[in-house]
Amino acid sequence: MLKWVREFIGAPHPNLGRSGSICPFVPGALNMDTIWISEVADAEPTVDSISEIIKEYRNVFLATEPTKSPDSINKAFLVAFPTLTARGAEGAALVDKVQYRLKPYFVDQGMMLGEFHSMNESPGLRNPDFRPLRSPVPMLAIRLMVESDLPFMTRDLYAPAERAAFLRSYLYRLGGSLKPSKFNEALEKLIVAEVAMRTVPAEASEAAVEPA
Repeated sequence: MLKWVREFIGAPHPNLGRSGSICPFVPGALNMDTIWISEVADAEPTVDSISEIIKEYRNVFLATEPTKSPDSINKAFLVAFPTLTARGAEGAALVDKVQYRLKPYFVDQGMMLGEFHSMNESPGLRNPDFRPLRSPVPMLAIRLMVESDLPFMTRDLYAPAERAAFLRSYLYRLGGSLKPSKFNEALEKLIVAEVAMRTVPAEASEAAVEPA
């Protein structure tokens, strides 16, 4: 896991489409020693059991130093589920389902929940043929929301109401620190999402937020 963090996610890659490491915050986080890796050894984890574990880690994350800006953006929790590796596509699907289920609640709190596994097909932002979210062990990553997360709020897989909820939280949490161009882009996308909400049935576009 640590080798993957240092040599892949925290390093440059020729297919990334830009200079710098895949995640620009990882080198600083490694220097500050603010990346925590946890192994969940449950032999048969389920969507429900993983969800409960991740919600508990959410609380631990918020209480763990550094809790103040700007250092807090370098903090990350990687919660790994090695027993899911042998389950192949089924194990990867569990991680994806938990991430989709809990993302609204995390974003509402100004946080991000990322899904990583060897079969992740999410494309890179600058190179659609690159797969930056692939990891040797299935895991979920917890960190704080940053300006560059805007594209993750507007993916087509989310219903208009989900996109609108994500964008409202993005603007509320980061609005004062956003570049004017990024603020305007997020506001425009929020308007588009809210207009789209009027064209779909309410029950199909309603975003579910997990309880604490």
